[in-house]
Amino acid sequence: MAAKTKQQCLRQGNDGSGTPIIDQNCPIPTITKPYQVLVHVAAVALNPFDHKSPSFCPTPGAIMGFDFTGTIVTRGGDVRRDLTEGTRVCGAVHGSNPSNPQTGAFAEYVVADSRLLLKPPAAWTHAQAAALGGAGWLTAGLVLYDYLKLDGRPSAPATNGTANGDKKPVLVYGAATATGTMICQILTLSGYAPVAICSTKSSAMVSSYGAVTTIDYTSLTTAAETIKTHTRNQLRLAIDCIATPESLRCCMAAIGRAGGDYIAIEHTMQEWHTRRAVHVHPTPLAYEVWGEAVTMGPPYDRDASPAKLESAIRWTEEMQRLVEQGMVRPHPPKALEPGFQQILDGLKILEAGKVSGEKLVVCLGSKCS
Repeated sequence: MAAKTKQQCLRQGNDGSGTPIIDQNCPIPTITKPYQVLVHVAAVALNPFDHKSPSFCPTPGAIMGFDFTGTIVTRGGDVRRDLTEGTRVCGAVHGSNPSNPQTGAFAEYVVADSRLLLKPPAAWTHAQAAALGGAGWLTAGLVLYDYLKLDGRPSAPATNGTANGDKKPVLVYGAATATGTMICQILTLSGYAPVAICSTKSSAMVSSYGAVTTIDYTSLTTAAETIKTHTRNQLRLAIDCIATPESLRCCMAAIGRAGGDYIAIEHTMQEWHTRRAVHVHPTPLAYEVWGEAVTMGPPYDRDASPAKLESAIRWTEEMQRLVEQGMVRPHPPKALEPGFQQILDGLKILEAGKVSGEKLVVCLGSKCS
């Protein structure tokens, strides 16, 4: 390692356009804080924000990428004992970060916060470990416990159901997305009843992740009434993983007469919000979990929040137990051919909207075993 100072990476171009380029001479990052580890990346997973971030937040030269898996090469002095050199981990970093442009998952090596890393099971392939990554489960914890402040969680499931004695329903719009299937799993383990909106093709898959019922998103004219009937007009919570005018309107209409809470994992426009009785939460950004200020420009700027970091650390500990017990699993991975060019190709596939019910994964070695 001492002789090698350069690595291959995928970064935003220098012209300010945000166009991703493959660079053979990116500097290998170094540990600067005692809780950090340097990870040799084995595989990465692709998220929608990976292809959106260059246009949303152009940062010339910034390394891109969020989700990764790999093995620890070196560690800081305040890393927990079980994360030794050679340990395989999975997690996420803030790629395309204006405040730290050398941190991104789409690289041979990445420096990560050890406090928010998981150890995937030895039986999992690199593709499965990368698909778990960090984006989905960190976002799920942020949404459910920091923003919606649900009482139930996997370690202490909710016991107070509806007036009829049923588990409290929670609407998950876009349940066939990677974040959607993770949220469905966590809601089920936390004592709630996920009501999922997805395509008919994805219904069986979403049900296998815990949804108690699925409703076809192409039937938006009747979906809200179907949900009201199924939930006996007692729906109070809606989580929108799509964040379009249509998805928001459906969620608003499905929430019961008494009102409730709506949260979208991407930004929605104020003029789309149609019901005073429904509280619309600010957009949660997974980048908040590191506790540092997010400086991506409006509407994505966030103040530093040590409380969110502490919450995320507790959630990581809980997630590790769930992974070890086989109680959560990643979104179905689809491994592309290995190499950085395939990351570029995968981002184009995502941008074209050609991914459904799968998580694109690219290994940086010869195979995703």
